[in-house]
Amino acid sequence: MRAIAILLVTAMLGCASGGSELPPRVLTAGEAVDFRVAGSAENAQASLAALPDEVWRALPQVFEQLQIPVSHVDAQGRVIGNRRYVARRTVGGESIQRYFNCGSGVTGPLTATHDVVVSVLVQVLPDGDAATRLQTSVEATAQSRGGASGHPVPCGSSGRLEGRIAALTQEAVE
Repeated sequence: MRAIAILLVTAMLGCASGGSELPPRVLTAGEAVDFRVAGSAENAQASLAALPDEVWRALPQVFEQLQIPVSHVDAQGRVIGNRRYVARRTVGGESIQRYFNCGSGVTGPLTATHDVVVSVLVQVLPDGDAATRLQTSVEATAQSRGGASGHPVPCGSSGRLEGRIAALTQEAVE
């Protein structure tokens, strides 16, 4: 019996690492959501039909709409964001579960029972004569509330926050 269990686990692991580039799929409230693996060096990029100066001026408004306080501004490198924003339950009026998957504990999703510490940085780069490339880096970890001990748990991003930043920025410059 034990040998069969080991064979099944080995087969599942072999299938999971079979070269597939697809992100893990998670079902939440009947909706399938793809999550990137935490710690990935991959940044979300979007091309916007606006000049870099216009996009740069619009980003503080975008962060305000998302209710993410800006604590990092590098005007020369055109990077803006927050390296340690503590999100509790929502980001920009939407459930944090739409943006991150931090796993679950015995009481449910960690996004509901833990603080989610988010780093979100957006860089504005020229992309041709009249366009801008927006490069957004989002990382998150779940940490116990109330000083309970434990290590931070890495969270995966659905890519929705990165997409929402790009969409709100495009709306702001139109």
